[in-house]
Amino acid sequence: TVINTPYEATIEVKKREMRRDKTGQLEIKVGDLARRAQTHWAKLICAMLESNPTAYDGQSFFSASHSELDSGTQSNLGTSNITTANDPTAADMKDAILDAVSSIVGFKDSAGEPVNEDASQFMVLVPTNMLSATAAAVGSSVIVESGGAVTNTMAVMGNFGFRYAATARFTSDDVFYVFRTDGMVPAVIRQQESLPLITAKAEGSDYEHDFNAHQYGVSIDRAVAPGRWQNAVQYTFT
Repeated sequence: TVINTPYEATIEVKKREMRRDKTGQLEIKVGDLARRAQTHWAKLICAMLESNPTAYDGQSFFSASHSELDSGTQSNLGTSNITTANDPTAADMKDAILDAVSSIVGFKDSAGEPVNEDASQFMVLVPTNMLSATAAAVGSSVIVESGGAVTNTMAVMGNFGFRYAATARFTSDDVFYVFRTDGMVPAVIRQQESLPLITAKAEGSDYEHDFNAHQYGVSIDRAVAPGRWQNAVQYTFT
């Protein structure tokens, strides 16, 4: 059961400020309400990932103890030891991403059958300090490893596609996430009742008359929740 939460934001602009604004800054500020409504998803998702809520099997969403009947004990926690935990190289990222993908493809259901053997599309979500290494790991045709420059395995995996994104919302700089994105059930459920509602108390309104100001607001009822844990891996560098 996923229960929506109401969210709302309002800004007030004095009429004298509007008259004196010669650079359009107030218009940009009002327009920012709609943009924030869209980026609000990222805020909710990142908070959920870091809080590691309970999955449908009663374990933490990211856990080393997932088990369903004949599945055996399974883990969607990955880890590897590198030289500097918050400064991985492109080779470090490549190895870690492929390790996470191997875990996702290898997960089994309650009957002991592979859940993700048809998986082919993946998203890598990293903190900003890992962006450069991730871009190289995903996009470079040649990568430098301990023995020198070699062909990047990820660049020649024709049956697999990788996208990546970076966010400044994570509080840890040594943890990233890999998701399967072409599954029937997503790793993260996003739910909302309608599109964001933009409202205004502006020209000709009672609010303008009473307070000599305008108010602009945006509201939405939405929620995020853990979906299928088999479609996600949390990876930590140590």
